[in-house]
Amino acid sequence: MALTALEQLVELLPSIKHQILFADANHFLPPQHHRDVRRIVSGLDTAVSQIDAAGSLLRQLRSTAVISRRNHLKLISSPLGLPNETLSNIFVLALPSLVLSDPTDVKPYQLYQRLRMALNLADVCKRWREVALATPWLWNLIRIDWPAHHDPDRSRELVARSRPLPVYVCVYVNRWAPSFRPACEQGLLAPFRESCRIVDVVAYGADSDQTLDMGSLLSTLGDWPHLEQLVLPKSCVYLTTAPLFVNNIRRLDVHLTGGDDCRMFFRLRWAHLESLTLFLGSQAQVDLSSLPYNFPRLEELFLETKSVKFFPPPAAPVSHAGLRLLGICTLGGFYPRATDSDGSETMFLEHVTLPRLTTLMIPVRFRHDVHIIARFLERSACRLATSTMLATSKQEPDSDRESEDGYESEDGHRHELLETSLIKKLILGVSVSKNRRLYGLPEYRACRKRWHAKYTANTQLFLARSL
Repeated sequence: MALTALEQLVELLPSIKHQILFADANHFLPPQHHRDVRRIVSGLDTAVSQIDAAGSLLRQLRSTAVISRRNHLKLISSPLGLPNETLSNIFVLALPSLVLSDPTDVKPYQLYQRLRMALNLADVCKRWREVALATPWLWNLIRIDWPAHHDPDRSRELVARSRPLPVYVCVYVNRWAPSFRPACEQGLLAPFRESCRIVDVVAYGADSDQTLDMGSLLSTLGDWPHLEQLVLPKSCVYLTTAPLFVNNIRRLDVHLTGGDDCRMFFRLRWAHLESLTLFLGSQAQVDLSSLPYNFPRLEELFLETKSVKFFPPPAAPVSHAGLRLLGICTLGGFYPRATDSDGSETMFLEHVTLPRLTTLMIPVRFRHDVHIIARFLERSACRLATSTMLATSKQEPDSDRESEDGYESEDGHRHELLETSLIKKLILGVSVSKNRRLYGLPEYRACRKRWHAKYTANTQLFLARSL
């Protein structure tokens, strides 16, 4: 409307000026000209008001921009005055925290957020980029997707940035991925050979048994000089082509479902393995006779299985001089009976002698379990610590003769589940937990955290030296 009024004013001005100059002194303008002038003046007033409002808005935006720029300069100027070492430590503390003590706690989006945060810190200004690129802790947690658009040059760049710290590699395998053998042959993990400390393989599809080839993976990782920890998913079941000796791995977390693969696993010699977390399927069995020779340095054993079975059945208790922590439980609703020759967790103790054992985590359900534990402790002559955890697990019955409180054996004898108070009386100093899985026990998580602390020790030393 304002633009139209201005155009009309320009058109009417010559006519009005001519009438004013050549009209008589007593002659007045026609009434229609008065209305036109008032209308034009009103339009001009509206236009001026709109221009004034626009100017006020522009001044407000300019003031906001000046304040924002001043605040931004204040934000940047303070860290810019800090030494590079202090600024580097601030970057490290700014990263999202990850719980690496349990691989199930590390999610793909968390790793993505961590890398994105590091990239954002490097994009603030030139000095921040120089400091970020010179901070290894920002880049030593690396995620790889298989199959995906993996860029080997990007992996090499991240490894170069992370030196001299060890590298934690998380390989996320899609459930529709082909065999992992081509990935090993194509050098998917080759850039991390010299600096990798932990390899964590996560399979998206737990029901896809053909996703990974554990034998090919072990053959690839077997000569890595600094690799210490290997975590494998449930789908890693193929072991027929595994090497005979694995000399570098100190902690292993693995799921085995087939009987042949389990037998092959116990035939391998794990020369430096100290901590083993083993999840076994219904067809898997434990070769106790191989523990002293093939696992000479084993100190921590966590075993979760459908039922405890042995091959071959040991004729006499097997002794392992180094094992000091043992956790064992059954899964899938298995309900052991007192007459079982194998299957229950306490029957495992009937076939082993562990003189250095200090921590025991095992379900205690019936009175005969207590007797088996007592015979084991007497035979091993070991001293359990006061933090010993024996977990009770009331599972669902598996026959019509059983109830939630126990079962009836073939001879008609009733076996009742022990109460917590009675277990504490029968075994002095025991701490009773109602967790059914080892994952929930504090001793199990404390063990994972200790290994995580070993991984971060070099990082903490690096940060301490930089202060």
